[in-house]
Amino acid sequence: MKRGPDLEMDLDEDLIVPDYASIIRRARESLGLTQEQLGRLINEKPSVIRRIESGAMVPTPVIARKLERALKIRLIQE
Repeated sequence: MKRGPDLEMDLDEDLIVPDYASIIRRARESLGLTQEQLGRLINEKPSVIRRIESGAMVPTPVIARKLERALKIRLIQE
């Protein structure tokens, strides 16, 4: 049985919808925002936005919630 940060990471990734990268990119583009502007809006570095949109990074639940509020989208599966 896994314990500690590894278990938390697995749980975090399982909560995020599989096509999160394209959902975020389309929503950002439809609002006319650059990655830099979105980063400032949710108080994250533009490099984090780039990594998430490219699929290289799965957003944490905290970042996912900020993206959901800013972009009016759903990223966390219930």
